[in-house]
Amino acid sequence: MQLLWISLLGVAGILTRFGLDTWAGRLVPAFPVGTFAINVAGSALAGFLFTWSGQGRLAPAATTALLVGFCGGFTTFSAYSLQTLNLFEKGQTGWALAYFCLSPALGLMAAFAGASVAKGLG
Repeated sequence: MQLLWISLLGVAGILTRFGLDTWAGRLVPAFPVGTFAINVAGSALAGFLFTWSGQGRLAPAATTALLVGFCGGFTTFSAYSLQTLNLFEKGQTGWALAYFCLSPALGLMAAFAGASVAKGLG
């Protein structure tokens, strides 16, 4: 049953992301405002849900379905933000800073590498 809820909420997150990104893309074509807003909103939602769950206001199964399903479909950036926050809250400042800095830097380098490989094959 848990997998069903994760799947359904994942689809809802994906469709929400697609709709908002399509709509926002018309507002400022020169800047990815949709993705930017989705990443910020998804991070805020993930922080809220995680904290509410920690306070016992949300069942663990519902938390997993909402965080993994909806937030995961809506934006994976929310997982990055939440995992960084979690490391800071655990007092693992070094790991938090490494994760915070290396994830976007290496992700961007990997995107460039993947694009280079694709161009080389084309």
